Amino acid sequence: MNGLLKVLPIYVSLFIAGAIFSFVNITFWLSKIKSGVYVLPFIDHVFQKCWTFTLAAWCFNVPSYIIATLFVGYAYKTSVANYGILYSALVISNITSVFTMMFFMYIQTGEVPNKKEWMSLVLVLIASLLLTNSRSN
Repeated sequence: MNGLLKVLPIYVSLFIAGAIFSFVNITFWLSKIKSGVYVLPFIDHVFQKCWTFTLAAWCFNVPSYIIATLFVGYAYKTSVANYGILYSALVISNITSVFTMMFFMYIQTGEVPNKKEWMSLVLVLIASLLLTNSRSN
């Protein structure tokens, strides 16, 4: 139980960061590429090329990226404080980024993983809990 309490703040922080990253990427960038309508909110300009739209979307998303990066930094700091290494935060970061991206893909585009993909994701989540505790003394 003590190991789970050490890992929980890392998961929460990285899920929040992943939610911010995924929300702004899916809402203002990736869903627009899928639809082919290159328009950003608050800007009355239709971008003709994907690369100019991508640059504009990145600039539009930067404030959100800064906030999410603070949550990632907190997770890494917590990982070093609890385990003495970044390994656990890096493993959890990869897993939470996949989960949050899938969630927002479902919300924005309606794409859903199949049964086998869900089972593999749950197994990866369980394995991550074991991995984070395996590196500590």
